[in-house]
Amino acid sequence: MNANTPHLHPGTLLFATCALLLFCLLITGCGGSHTPMGCIQTGIAITPQTATADHNVASPGNSVHFIADGKFTGCVPPPAILTNVTWSVTDTVNVSISNAPDQTFGLATCKGATAGATTVTATGPLPNGTMTSATASLTCQ
Repeated sequence: MNANTPHLHPGTLLFATCALLLFCLLITGCGGSHTPMGCIQTGIAITPQTATADHNVASPGNSVHFIADGKFTGCVPPPAILTNVTWSVTDTVNVSISNAPDQTFGLATCKGATAGATTVTATGPLPNGTMTSATASLTCQ
């Protein structure tokens, strides 16, 4: 070995390799589930809970975009906007809601005035295979 060649002690090299491996594991996680360990989805929450739109106004003023989020227990999960729910409304004459797998998913459009609030429902599966739902309300003026 040349006197000008840097020399690393084998213990230093082993420590640096282990530190790099630990760092990589910490930033990438363990894979598998997208929710932290111990997280259990227990339901669905809809945002907004109540909304009003004017059926006489041109789009997008006659519409409200509803979003279904996962409700969890046992953790503080990352945001989980659900795309595996089915949207429905109780007044299908005056309100339509999109289940299209695009940017209109959850978009309720007022086609006429409702007699009070209509119920907007998101229904979807829980990880244990059971179905759950949540409701919100929309009034079309």
